[in-house]
This record gives sequence, structure tokens and C-alpha cells, in this order.
Amino acid sequence: MKKCCSTEQSSPCCKKKKCCMTIVALILLVVAGAAGFYYWVGQADAQNSAASAAEGDAAKAAEAAKKSPPLNKAVKDSTVYATVNGEKLTGKDVNAMIKTLPPQIQGAPSAQILPMLVNQMVNDRLVDAAAVKEGLANDAKVKERVALAEKQIARERYVEKNLEGKTTEEALRKKYEEILFSNPRQEEVHARHILVKDEALAKELIEKLNKGADFAKLAKENSIDPSKDNGGDLGYFVKGMMVKEFGEAAFALKKGEYTKTPVKTQFGYHIIEVEDKRMQPKPEYAQVKDQVRGQLNEDLIRQMIDGLRKDAKVEINLPK
Repeated sequence: MKKCCSTEQSSPCCKKKKCCMTIVALILLVVAGAAGFYYWVGQADAQNSAASAAEGDAAKAAEAAKKSPPLNKAVKDSTVYATVNGEKLTGKDVNAMIKTLPPQIQGAPSAQILPMLVNQMVNDRLVDAAAVKEGLANDAKVKERVALAEKQIARERYVEKNLEGKTTEEALRKKYEEILFSNPRQEEVHARHILVKDEALAKELIEKLNKGADFAKLAKENSIDPSKDNGGDLGYFVKGMMVKEFGEAAFALKKGEYTKTPVKTQFGYHIIEVEDKRMQPKPEYAQVKDQVRGQLNEDLIRQMIDGLRKDAKVEINLPK
């Protein structure tokens, strides 16, 4: 399995590309109404709060909110959170809605999210009642959208049923070994670097290194790369993760060596020091099990689709 450079997002010497293994979702779930909350009510509430509270009070409120329990642990089923035209909105209703939200929102402080969520659910019930009053259940566009939703849900359920019992521990272990075999381990280095814009300065710094100067200290004092805060440390990386000139220079060095001449790239002039060389460590099964499951699910879904297409008569006529 390939591994991403530890400073890939911050250091310009790293190529900007995604990590090796794409995690493919098993099924795209339909979460009706979740997005709505979520943005426009939150924005409105935030604006109202800002307009009515002094800056100091808002800061205190934000601090208190952080200390509140997470949303998914704060709501009791028996509690009545609102009454809409005589109809109770209970904690059971709220918890059902919470389960449709993204994990990061479910774990957010309840004091920040719960008021917005309850108000949105109140709004939803008011709109629901108005829609019933207008008889929209028989509206042609409503029926059309319901039919589309039913098709999507049936499609998702078909995939679920066809995957049931196929992602066993034995199948996952087998897939894990297949991935290891198809992605042989590569050599990687652990390096530091100093990046400057001026070649003369780079040569000057190399002279200081020749006289025994500390590489990490020089990096902190002179480098223009974000890694300077860590003494220029880039962690371990494989050759292909770096721009060509940088990668070739780094892998040409032995452990403990640094470049005796500046390495020019599109970002400036680099001085590179190699701290260690090794073969990539084998990823432990437990650490990558979720990614393996995603890859196995992707393979199974592809096989299922291939089988359906094989048994069907399909004609595609794309415009030329």
C-alpha cells in the first residue's frame, strides 16, 4: 500500500495528490431534509445571536457551549422539546433526526446544535401540516418525486442484499493480502530540508553545515517552507511523492548525508539531509481494515453490475 508524505498538504516539495487507497462508500444513503438544517437555520440563528449579544457575552456563550454534552448523548426520548398545534415533538423524534446527521454534527456540543435542530423540526412540521391542508399528497410532482425516491431506495436495498454475507473476515483477509501483493513495498527516506529563494544563501548555509552547524536550527532560521517549524522535517516519503528534482536528490543520498550543492526546483533552492532509509513498513491489518472493506465492497458491486450487464441487452447511442 502506498503511503502519503506526512507533510504533503503543507510542503511545496510534495506533489499534491491523494493517498493511495480510495475508500468507496458501500451505499449512498438518502437522508431527507438533513442538509436543510443545517445551513440556513444555522446561519439565521448565528446572525440573530450576533445582533443581540455583546462580543464578550457571545464568547462566554461559546465557551459554555463547548462544555455541553455531545448532541447524540444529550436528548432523552421522554422529554417534550416542543408542541406544534397540539402535537408533541419528543426526544424520540429528535433522536431519530440526529441519527441522520453526519457524525461530526452528532458529536458536536448540544448547546450549539440542539436549539437549531428543534426549531428546524418545528418548521418542518408546520410545512408538513400546510402541505397536507393543500392536499399535496395527490400533487403530480409530489408523486413523481416519491416514485424516484422509491426507485433509489430499492436500488440501494438491492445492493445491500447482494453484499450480505460476502464481506466476511476470511474475505477481508484475502483482499488485504491481494492489495499487499499488488502494491509492493517501496524504499522511503526520512529527510529534512531547507528551502530558500536565493542560490547564494543556499550555498552559504551549506558552508555552515560543512563547519558543523545544526541542520534543524538552520532550517528554523532560514527556510521559507512550512516545515521549518519542525526543523525542516518531512518525515518518511517515497520518491514519487516529491517533485522530480527533489526526489532524485534525496534518494541519491546515504543516511546521514546532506546535499553539497543546492537542489533547484520550481519552488526555489533546497538543501536536503537524509536521516534514515528503509523499506516501507507493512501496514497492519487492523489499521487498514476499513479501507480494505471499502475496496472489497467496490469489487463486489462491480462484479454485480458486470453480471447484470452480461445478462442484459444494452444499447448505448451517444452523440458523435
